[in-house]
Amino acid sequence: MRLLARRDHSHQELANKLRQRRFSSSDIATVLDKCAEHGWLDEPRFCDSYIRRRSQQGYGPQRIRAELIQRGIDKTLISDALKLCSVDWQLVLSDCIQRRFDSLSAQREERAKQLRFLLYRGFNHDLIQQLGGN
Repeated sequence: MRLLARRDHSHQELANKLRQRRFSSSDIATVLDKCAEHGWLDEPRFCDSYIRRRSQQGYGPQRIRAELIQRGIDKTLISDALKLCSVDWQLVLSDCIQRRFDSLSAQREERAKQLRFLLYRGFNHDLIQQLGGN
């Protein structure tokens, strides 16, 4: 309960944390079933809160998608959550650029470094180009 009180978890995350605490597989399955039954473990809610939190930290949709896949979330659920979320990815990208660089550089080498950083953060080429990142 303490784990779920802090933040939402995916089924896989909670199972891994319980495994680390040396709970048996049958106990873990029972706990996961009970938590899901009571609504304490809800993957769509986890997905939504994760997208919101990571986008506020300046991460783009590609990076967030990869992180959610690592956490055991179904790809269809991730795609649906990313489509339905109210995140303005252009605004997230603009904020990320402003916080990190002030603006995109006009110098070729520096701009290439900036673009690699933005790709690493999970913004795709199309999104960067829409902002003027060619």
